[in-house]
Formats: sequence, structure tokens, C-alpha cells
Amino acid sequence: MPRLGRVRGGHYDLASGTTALVVAMDAEGARWGTPEKRELHRRKLQDILQSGVQGQGGALTQTELDMLVHVRTWGRYTYEFANFTDDELHTALTAVAVGNGYSVDADALRAALSHTRAGELDIRVVFDRMRWPIWKGPLAGELLPVLLGKLDHDDTQANVPVIELIYDVHDLVAHFSGGGFHLESPVARDDADGGP
Repeated sequence: MPRLGRVRGGHYDLASGTTALVVAMDAEGARWGTPEKRELHRRKLQDILQSGVQGQGGALTQTELDMLVHVRTWGRYTYEFANFTDDELHTALTAVAVGNGYSVDADALRAALSHTRAGELDIRVVFDRMRWPIWKGPLAGELLPVLLGKLDHDDTQANVPVIELIYDVHDLVAHFSGGGFHLESPVARDDADGGP
């Protein structure tokens, strides 16, 4: 929540650095399942911010609200399928399964990955088809070095939604870290001058 500080040049400075809210989710469920649902939830979050700032005597413009609240999904796929290839998932899932004492039928795993990607389904379907427990945490651990490797190659940025998100968050941090961010909305003249 932006905390209003002193008035300078007819605008409120902020009493402390502000933080943008970035929500990144699979496009599923009651809040995130459709563009309309995502937009509705984003507006609700913006309304909460606006109310908080209005309670301090200020206001946020729509531009500021859009800068402060971001809702993103990975597109039509869930996280794993949007950000990793079937080969990368195959290697990571094999390592997780073997590490947990399971044998791996490589062809069955490829078929499960292909089926799940084609149906735009969740990675849990792969675990179910392979009759494995759901190891999402260990899978994420196996995929982390792959993701870090992708960060080192600028040519992958446009094809990997989570990399695009990382760069966008980096830009937001840079924008808010400069110390020059203030609210666009002018303060009423008598407030700006300290009296009538």
C-alpha cells in the first residue's frame, strides 16, 4: 500500500518505497481461468489500493493503478508446459522418479507429456498417467537449473513466459527504486500550500 508523505510541487511524495503487486498464475480456477475473471480480480486489487490511498487523503490515477497491480498467466499452458520443452520435462521427471526409487518407461513418459501438452492440461496428469506420486516440489528443483540456464540466453526471453516476467519485474524494481516516484494526481491547492 503506498504511504503518502509530504507534498512537493503540488504532488504527494511517498513516505516509503512502494511495491508493485505481481500475480503470476496458471490460467485456471475461479479467479484466473478466463481473461474476464483475471481482469475482475485485478480491478478488485486496484480498488483496495485506491481505498487505502484515499483514506490518506490522496488518489491514484488509472496509470498508477496499472503500474502497481499486474496479473499475468502463462497463456494457454500451465507453468511447466509454458516454460519448458517436453525434452526438458522428460529429463527432470526421469531424475525425480529415479531419485524416488521408481523405474521410468521413457516411451510412456514421452506419450504422457505429449498427451498432456496437447490437451493443455496440468502436469499432474503426467504423474497420474505414470502412476507416480505428485512430486511438484522436487520437479521444480530439477527444473531450476534449466530455468537459470535460460536466463543466460537472451534469445530465449520471447519464448519463455517466466523469463519475460522476470525481466518485467526487474524493470518495475528499477522504476520504483529511483526514489523519484510520486503520485500523479495533484493535491488540492489549499492542501499543497498548507492552508487556504
